[in-house]
Amino acid sequence: MTSLDARLERALGGGYEVRRLIGHGGFATVYSAFDTQLKRDVAIKVLRPELATEPVMRERFRREAEAVARLRHPNIVPIYAVGEGDGLAWYVMPLVTGESLRARLEREGRLPVALASRFLIEAVGALGAAHRAGLVHRDIKPDNILLDGDAPSVLLTDFGIAKALAGDAHGSGLTATGVVIGTPQYMSPEQASGEAVDQRSDIYSLGVVAYQMLAGEAPFSGGTVAAILVKQVTEDAPTVTRRRPDCPPHLAVAIARCLAKSPDDRWASADDLLAALAADDDRETREVRRSGGGGAPLFGVADPLRRFRRLVRGVAVALVACLAVDMLRGAVLAVPLGALLAAFVVAAQYGRLWTAGYSWRDVLTRKARAGQIPSPISLDSAEFGAHFAAIHQARNDRAAIVGVAQRMPKAQRRRVTDALPTVDALLARAADAARQLYALERQVDPGPVEIERRLGSTRAEPPSPGREQRLAVLERRREAVVALESRRERAARLLADQLGAIGRLRAEMERALGGGGEGTEALSAALRGAEACLRSGDLAPPGPVRAPRNA
Repeated sequence: MTSLDARLERALGGGYEVRRLIGHGGFATVYSAFDTQLKRDVAIKVLRPELATEPVMRERFRREAEAVARLRHPNIVPIYAVGEGDGLAWYVMPLVTGESLRARLEREGRLPVALASRFLIEAVGALGAAHRAGLVHRDIKPDNILLDGDAPSVLLTDFGIAKALAGDAHGSGLTATGVVIGTPQYMSPEQASGEAVDQRSDIYSLGVVAYQMLAGEAPFSGGTVAAILVKQVTEDAPTVTRRRPDCPPHLAVAIARCLAKSPDDRWASADDLLAALAADDDRETREVRRSGGGGAPLFGVADPLRRFRRLVRGVAVALVACLAVDMLRGAVLAVPLGALLAAFVVAAQYGRLWTAGYSWRDVLTRKARAGQIPSPISLDSAEFGAHFAAIHQARNDRAAIVGVAQRMPKAQRRRVTDALPTVDALLARAADAARQLYALERQVDPGPVEIERRLGSTRAEPPSPGREQRLAVLERRREAVVALESRRERAARLLADQLGAIGRLRAEMERALGGGGEGTEALSAALRGAEACLRSGDLAPPGPVRAPRNA
């Protein structure tokens, strides 16, 4: 028996029989025990003695445990009792015989989509109950998610420990010595920077867990704690569908929003996230994606031309059926009504094709012309941010270019039609540039001025391990922001050039069409400019953030 075991036995008195050590972490040690009064197996979590030396710390730990004990939710491990004695602070909870989510992920790598979705929904429900009670977990990770039962259900545990250790009034997640509380791979950007946190920090951390359940790994990793913290602050998380293509769209979008760098861009509450996860896939896609040509596949077919042809065939069959009904009844009623409805549906679907750049020739032609790239760009304000309107205008320009080309004289039409792949490629490049530009703009905030202010404030603090850790993070963040600003300017220039080339080509085509053939040279120059813009090169992929020499 260790000295801690003996101290715990004395502090508990005769109410519990301590049996064995079942786990320990950075802040607490867990024992299995037997409640001698109620005759049940329990677990006792003891705050590490070195953290419980101060009476204020023990009192804060006790208050937080009491707050958690008032929670009633099927996916939160309840607290039976809380106490202190012999210099120790502890609380008693049920003994969960199942494994942790971390153990399951280590064994299986990644989970089936349906199971990961269920685990996420249960965990979000637990967080919502805690947040409504004013509690923020601050250390959401697979270790703190237990799986109970044969058909395992989620049990969230360890509420309140991080808050109890963080004595600052702003709830930033720092101990009195300035050490950041939490696990680097699962910490929100504001928590990694030592800033104030709220319930949206838990939503970010749960988003990391959800990503890991589906992808088999956390979105950010690194050789050192500082490297991981810098990535949490400066880099956007990769899309989960890159690692898990079978992830449903609404689930991927929900996780991406959880992982937004700015708390304002995340789900405002766990209840909002829960509602989105519980929604039907189609409804969720309509709420998040506002695309003119993108939408859920009709008839389960992704290709828009095949969808439209199948729709037309279905409408024709329906009209034949209406005709048969009218012939049997001896009255003309079903055919006119069916024709009106069919005309409306077909016109609406053809309008979506037209917006995406297709024409009636594409509908009638089975084989696509060699080299032509159909416009695949769907509009999503979550991807483009403030540049949503610019990409929307470029899509309209592309659709107008297709329409003008079809009305041009045959002598000019062939050349303009052959240039459509260039326009499509430019539109795709512009969409990529807009996505990267929006991501870079979010990463640059806060800017260099604010980072310098934080550096000055941190340097003025008394020396401590936490101070040095935060200085290292801030200095690397400053270097990263300078590099990001340069990449942002390049992305902005490329986007402006690409959008300008598409807009000029549309203007010159319309001028040539209205001028009865005049302006051919200007149109040729616009075509050459578009081709030159396309050859100008892609955006450089994001590179690793290197530590400054003085870090």
